[in-house]
Amino acid sequence: MLDCKVDVLNKSDPILIEDVLKEFNRFYYKDMHHVYNKLLMHFLDMLKRNLVKSSEGSVLDEGSPAVQELMGLEEVKFCQIDQGLFEYLYDVICHIDDQDEESKKDDE
Repeated sequence: MLDCKVDVLNKSDPILIEDVLKEFNRFYYKDMHHVYNKLLMHFLDMLKRNLVKSSEGSVLDEGSPAVQELMGLEEVKFCQIDQGLFEYLYDVICHIDDQDEESKKDDE
């Protein structure tokens, strides 16, 4: 994925939270939504697999202060809101024909 230091295709090797934060911010401020969103999704997936580490080598989980700090960042929250909105709008657009058919049935 571009020149991202975190390989989002590698689901077996641990990742460093410091690398995730650095790369997330780098792509966020370049306004590259598709990259920073994929990076955040990869981070969350790796967190569930216990494959997120600190630079000291300790395995991090959802309760770790470093993870809570990252997830509490304004930029991360905005990314999650954007993704939720995208999924909602995509769902609405995909089912717009269904709504039209239902309204036609109601008119009859």
